[in-house]
Amino acid sequence: MLSLRVAKGKKTDEVLSHFLSGSSLSAYEENADGNEDTKPSIETMRYMGVEGGVKTRRRVSKTEKILAVGYLVLVAALIVVIMYASGVATANASTIDKLKSEATALSSNINDVDSSIESTMRSENIEAKAIELGLAYPSGGQVVYTVAPEQKGPITYTTEKNWFDDVCDFFANIFGGK
Repeated sequence: MLSLRVAKGKKTDEVLSHFLSGSSLSAYEENADGNEDTKPSIETMRYMGVEGGVKTRRRVSKTEKILAVGYLVLVAALIVVIMYASGVATANASTIDKLKSEATALSSNINDVDSSIESTMRSENIEAKAIELGLAYPSGGQVVYTVAPEQKGPITYTTEKNWFDDVCDFFANIFGGK
């Protein structure tokens, strides 16, 4: 059961009837008998945004308006960048899928060519094709033997370096050269 302690006054019955009927009284409604105990405190009035019994409206400064618009522009720019990046990622993904399918097709073509090369390189296939073309083994007098010339090692050159070469090498190392 709900028990209330209510100060005695003229409006006690009226306040109780409003409370029990479910209707609400304004927190800054004037008390007819002027009893200060039944009025809300100054802190309650400030919390509700009321000064002197009248609700006040806060004005938004120019700086706050500019900051709010700037924030909205920043959010809109981020949304545009995210949408662009997702479009690029989707385009890249479709390009990657296309390239994978092309690579698979080329790989199967390479396997086909490898198998045909293997079949043509078998000695029985080579001899059969040579007989088909009318070719025969050369006789002993037709065979010529040659000796490969002697191979020399690689030639090395020595170059002189100056300070300009050192500077160029330094910048090339910084930017990913060599």
